[in-house]
Amino acid sequence: MSLFSKFCRSVAAFIYRIKENPSRRIVRVYICGIYVLKKQVVDGWEYRRFLGAFSSIRPVDYKYDLATKKDLCKLLGLYEEHSGKLSALFSMLEEQKSIQIMMLHDLHGVYFALQNKRLKDEAEINNSCYPPLFLLFVYDYFCITFKWGVNLGDYVQTIATRNAIQSISPKARFSYFDRDNLSNYDGPRAYVIMQGWFSHLHTFLPNNRTTPLFFGFHLTPDRAHDFINFVKYNTLYFEKRTIGCRDLSTLHMMKKMGISCYLSRCLTLTLPKRVKSAAQDKVFIVDVPEYCLEMIPPEIKQNAIHIHQRDIDGGRGRVECLGEGTIRLKQANQLLTTYRDQAKLIITTALHCASPCTAMGIPVILIDEEENNTRFSALHGILPIYRYEDLRDGRVNYHCTAPDIEPLKQAMLERLKCEYEISQGIPPSGDVQHLEAFIREFTVTKTCE
Repeated sequence: MSLFSKFCRSVAAFIYRIKENPSRRIVRVYICGIYVLKKQVVDGWEYRRFLGAFSSIRPVDYKYDLATKKDLCKLLGLYEEHSGKLSALFSMLEEQKSIQIMMLHDLHGVYFALQNKRLKDEAEINNSCYPPLFLLFVYDYFCITFKWGVNLGDYVQTIATRNAIQSISPKARFSYFDRDNLSNYDGPRAYVIMQGWFSHLHTFLPNNRTTPLFFGFHLTPDRAHDFINFVKYNTLYFEKRTIGCRDLSTLHMMKKMGISCYLSRCLTLTLPKRVKSAAQDKVFIVDVPEYCLEMIPPEIKQNAIHIHQRDIDGGRGRVECLGEGTIRLKQANQLLTTYRDQAKLIITTALHCASPCTAMGIPVILIDEEENNTRFSALHGILPIYRYEDLRDGRVNYHCTAPDIEPLKQAMLERLKCEYEISQGIPPSGDVQHLEAFIREFTVTKTCE
């Protein structure tokens, strides 16, 4: 066990003892300092235990007195010149005489500030003689936590991301890691495209072993404060970056934070267009609830194939499915192949069915069952979005054709390539502002031939 792991255990035990004895009201701030200063990354279990113990203390319950930088250096066995590394922490603390508790997200922000030497990491990647390594997402945390099963739409995003990467870097290598635990990644230094829906854990933030490319990024309000701190303590990185937002809700959130951003849409829109054939003669109804299904005309529903891609293995509870990423990717690939080769029409409520099927040139009817689902703004100007009232009142065009989005695909891939080039420290090959404007303002003007 590492020295830092031992320290985490002792601090966690110390905090629990304080909670059990209300008469002891003082804990030194050097607990925070040692945690955020240490360079080592502990294993995930120790890391979560320490954070859980610390965050369980309420601000109203305890006061803190301030240890000096010299004390901290002594405790850590550091030399005097290392005391400068504490400036980020103490600049927040020394402004007040009465020091209040630092909440978990503040600890997280300082931790990443001291961990992530972003520019040096990128330089090391750029000078490597090996082809670039990219992380692709699997969803282990989500899989073992939620009872309704696996959403194959998540793995469709992974497939589309890999396809996009290969178009901009044909020699790229790939590895897989859990989307919600990027903070705990400890493999070789790698790029990671932050295409996804980030909602569940504080540990979704990338660490110093990754270079993130923000494209197709969706952030929920629950994780907004984590991201604010991540940006706050990585200002050099974000001075040269623009966040590619998957939808308008994330775009508006980034603008409120004062972060440079643009509407990148979703990489599932960049999947290749299919070749038409006579075998494409089936209607697929995907994740449509019963109350909407009742409103679909019988002649459309007759012989239709019903699929639930958002509820694979639903109802099985907590299942140990770590390592099933490869299985799920195969299932998602098979599902996309089925849509591509057999579908003449898709009726769905799932974004990651509507978006990839549109990219492949399949006519899609998209139903917003959640009423004003902001994630669907990724398809703004591409597909009409119907509601229950439209189904009920007969306003749905069941004889629609697939829109032609080939120019949009090209612009999205060119913009992703520019982001990759910027991360390498080289001038982008495309006109970034023009590409961003084209992606944002794109509206379908014709259908697929």
